[in-house]
Amino acid sequence: MISEVGAEVALTQAGFPTIPLGESLPLTLEIMEELVTLQAQAIRTGIKDEFPTVRICFEQLSLRQQRSLVEMLFCRPGQWKTHYTPGEFASFLLLFKILFRPRILFDRNVDVSTVAVAKG
Repeated sequence: MISEVGAEVALTQAGFPTIPLGESLPLTLEIMEELVTLQAQAIRTGIKDEFPTVRICFEQLSLRQQRSLVEMLFCRPGQWKTHYTPGEFASFLLLFKILFRPRILFDRNVDVSTVAVAKG
């Protein structure tokens, strides 16, 4: 189980040390599918459904780590795609180019022009 602030992990192998009540153990949690590495504290150990479990509380996350974690938790795969569009300044320059150099006057012998269309 995982959330924005921590996780509970069921271990498949024994050997994790028992954590006394009120103490914590620093560790690094790597989520390989998302290529995210998080610094955390193991705050509790126990047994759940015959498996040893560890409750983990994340330390302060960077903005990139937080975004990756929220995307992993709350978004369908592929929901947030990056769209490559011109920014405000580039759009402004394109408008001026069209205004001061209209195609009807300067590009009269244009045969066929294509426009890239993104599938969505």
